[in-house]
Amino acid sequence: MKPKALTAGKFTTNLGIRIPEDEEVITGLEGELYANRVDSRSLNYSMVAYDILEKLKPSKHDSILEVCCGSGQLSHYLYQIFPNDKITATDGSPELIQAAQERYKHIPIRFETHNVHEHPYQKEKKIVICKDSFHHFKDPIKAMKSLLELVSTDGVLYLYDLARECPADQIEKRLTTIQNPHEQERFLRSINATFTDEEMTTILKEAEANRFDVIYPLRFSERNLYHHAKEMENDKTKEHLFDKLSRVYIIKP
Repeated sequence: MKPKALTAGKFTTNLGIRIPEDEEVITGLEGELYANRVDSRSLNYSMVAYDILEKLKPSKHDSILEVCCGSGQLSHYLYQIFPNDKITATDGSPELIQAAQERYKHIPIRFETHNVHEHPYQKEKKIVICKDSFHHFKDPIKAMKSLLELVSTDGVLYLYDLARECPADQIEKRLTTIQNPHEQERFLRSINATFTDEEMTTILKEAEANRFDVIYPLRFSERNLYHHAKEMENDKTKEHLFDKLSRVYIIKP
């Protein structure tokens, strides 16, 4: 059955095939718009941060690196839940890193501008995180290899991204929670640029990442839900209910 087509702005989905994003790094005016977008996903970032800590169980001494960190929300919530002075967050966009540095200057996270393909922290980080960004890469096998090059020999990569085979009703419900037309179009472009599980499995094998676990549907633990109970009551987006919208891969080099 052909997936239902959805339209926002100038974009109409064709979820049967992957339609790549126009850019790998969000810069310039688009970077400024992204850094200051109206669509609030604060609860999602906090719940994913909690999920990372539950699944990976880092120690206070483990170095943590978030790549493609955008304007820094996930690393911010990670630090709030798990204060650690060894968190580094990087993005290829100077505009987004500047926004993160200004927004979170009161906490000791190192926000740095680095492209994933030319990154200084080779084989150094016990935990590497990539959230909602893998679909931006035009050469996903090269990107996966670049990400794994950042992970220490005993480390792990936590990769969170949209799932293109997500049921249309969940995509539609998420779309209705986005008020800004530009952000609606960006969301549909992102879902159409991401990968199916079959495609991701091929990418992982081609990148010689043979040790990985897949979490899908993505349901947060009872402990996570309890921790965020008050925020969930006031959350209009309710993204935590869209359990097939996103998928997690836990990958070891």
